[in-house]
Amino acid sequence: MENKINLEKIEVDPLNYLPNSFLNSKRTSLATKTIFQELCVIRDFHNGFNKKELIKKYNFSRKMIYGIIKKWGGKYPPDLDKVYRQDKKSTQSILKDLMICRDYLEGNSIYKTGVIFNLSPKGVQGIIERYGFRLRNSYEAALILHNKKEIKFPLTQYVPSLINKNFKKDFKYLIAVLTITDGCCYPSGKKALDVRRPKLMYYGDKILCQIFADLVYYAFGIIPSVFTKRKDGVHVVIYERKDIKRIIQEILTLSPNYKTSPAHGQKVSEYFLEPRPTIKFLFEQDKSILKEAFRLAMSAEGSCSIYKNVQKGFSLSLSCAHPELVIQWQTIGKKLGLNFNIKKASNGWAGYAGIVTSKKEVLKKFFLIGGFIEGVKVTKQSKRFCGVEKNLLIKKVLLA
Repeated sequence: MENKINLEKIEVDPLNYLPNSFLNSKRTSLATKTIFQELCVIRDFHNGFNKKELIKKYNFSRKMIYGIIKKWGGKYPPDLDKVYRQDKKSTQSILKDLMICRDYLEGNSIYKTGVIFNLSPKGVQGIIERYGFRLRNSYEAALILHNKKEIKFPLTQYVPSLINKNFKKDFKYLIAVLTITDGCCYPSGKKALDVRRPKLMYYGDKILCQIFADLVYYAFGIIPSVFTKRKDGVHVVIYERKDIKRIIQEILTLSPNYKTSPAHGQKVSEYFLEPRPTIKFLFEQDKSILKEAFRLAMSAEGSCSIYKNVQKGFSLSLSCAHPELVIQWQTIGKKLGLNFNIKKASNGWAGYAGIVTSKKEVLKKFFLIGGFIEGVKVTKQSKRFCGVEKNLLIKKVLLA
């Protein structure tokens, strides 16, 4: 039997039509029997078996038989909307679980499914993992998004323009740069190669998410598992399946880790015992690829801040709290003729805020090498310029 969810058939005969992932799971974390075993008891009870016969047939205790009959209602087929997954917090029925898993299997992301069923993404993920449907994150599932034209490559014209400049062989460097800025590789470091389905993610501006997806697609031929927009307006592109290990293996040759700050609750001293992220792999690259790497990093973590009176000044900066990466970004800036100062931060985990300049000639040079990626906008973190294209702010300063 395939792991498909046909609610009409399931409600008539759950033993024959419930997916194996449901039948082999347990109704509650405290249950000792699977849903399949409990349904067999209910079917036999409905067909005329008395409780003593059921105890003898299944070798269950009297208390267990009584409990199963009480939970399922004693009739077959049972009303799945009245059979709850939890013992005490009876808020989630098996029918609702089925509907959530069906929605997810049809190609919706956990974020979109959460909106439909008024659940948090974490809640949806817990349900689909409980019943084994995390396996939807396969190449076949990603094709659902592609075939529904939710993702049709190329998503931007930026990556095809790089291909025309013969940059395709260098895409791994750009993927690594985006991962080290607003991206994530989980588990961190080489641990990602030891798990069955590692994660590679990028969060941020929609255009940058599209560029990340385009780079991965044209470099490795892999389609995202999820491409969605969160409730807070941040776009997310996620790869979570076995075939992304070759991407991770490739970018780990450039940097041994992409974890740029201590985990929640982790001591800084413990964090520094782990392999450290680096962008030194860019130091020996051609100036042409260096420009694009720096533009992407600036588009992800950079900003052009203007005082209320533009005549009074501005600052061009790239946020980076890592004590080693911040020096490396400064070095890359110098290689491009862009001289930035290192900015300290009293509230940063390592005392650094990033690199910054308030010199107009540096801003002009950055604009001449391309500036921010076209179309990338200021995030909600800026109350004054939220939604404004970053390059428009550069033009405003240069024309002042």
